[in-house]
Amino acid sequence: EQSWRAFKRDHYKVGPEFVYRPFPVEPTLLKRALFNIPIEKVEDASLHHIFQEKQRQIELKIAMAERRRTRDFLHGSLSLYGGVSPELRQQAEELLDFLPHYCPEVETGHLTAEEFARMAQDEIAYYQKQYDGFQPRVIVRDDLESAVLCDRGNLLIGARASVAKVRAAPLIHHEIGTHLVTYYNGKAQKLKQLSLGLADFLELQEGLAVLSEFLSGPLSRQRMQMLALRVVAVDMMISGAGFVETFAELRSRCKISLRTIYELVVRVYRGGGFTKDAVYLRGLVALLRELGRGMELEPLFVGKIARHHVPLVKELQHRRILEPAPLKPRILSLPEAKERLAVIQQGVSITDLCRFA
Repeated sequence: EQSWRAFKRDHYKVGPEFVYRPFPVEPTLLKRALFNIPIEKVEDASLHHIFQEKQRQIELKIAMAERRRTRDFLHGSLSLYGGVSPELRQQAEELLDFLPHYCPEVETGHLTAEEFARMAQDEIAYYQKQYDGFQPRVIVRDDLESAVLCDRGNLLIGARASVAKVRAAPLIHHEIGTHLVTYYNGKAQKLKQLSLGLADFLELQEGLAVLSEFLSGPLSRQRMQMLALRVVAVDMMISGAGFVETFAELRSRCKISLRTIYELVVRVYRGGGFTKDAVYLRGLVALLRELGRGMELEPLFVGKIARHHVPLVKELQHRRILEPAPLKPRILSLPEAKERLAVIQQGVSITDLCRFA
């Protein structure tokens, strides 16, 4: 809040100074503990590959934490989350140009944090009828401002959250129907890593979450703009643009509130350059492409996996190392969602999503 006020007071011409808490644990000790895990004793080749892949990813995260405020942090972020390809940047630009003409906004009022929490509890009760091991808590917290997110199998809601009614159902399917369903599906397996995430799971996970939003109804103009603006911001940061330049560019591209744009740019420039926010649009685009090629959607909810893990998961299921997932996303049972999915499976582009009424 204080940094935003200072940025506004300076007429959006002076970027914020990033301040970081001291790293709570010596990184060298974390690395030592990580590589003391005897992965070499895992004889099953498929499981060994899964553990080794994750070990390398965790090592990279530790290295990034050591290198905050340096260009090396950005290099680590690029290795971990990827960058922005020319094709992805072009898709983001096309989306920003396309949206004003095809996505009219609908004002429907807002839900308070408490009202949204009650809606979430109703959705949780639905899943508990499928599987009694589905036990997330809904926690309204003062320290989260207006955020809504999942953490360690629970749904956290900022006490000052105000959720547009038109966004409530999509957000439920994003957070509960995707993030919590995959968490508890993974937790139900002997391979617990499925609940926390196999290596590189984030792109598919967020692609699934945004697709689940769309299957429940049209994505709002602002939601689609945010997906595209994140890509533009990440690409500009990688190319060497400064905070103020990126803020000014995003400000010129849409009518989203300046505070929202500021927070988006902060997310991208923190640490020394964080490319994570590009995965949302990239994941959705990749998922649309794979569904158009015949990939099944429901098996992707088995846990938090990457696309390249799909054959491996099928193999482990065939060998009975993994059991059938106990939870099926509610969105896949809804008639309107089935109709939308059928169209997607015929092959659609990211801008085609805006054409659905």
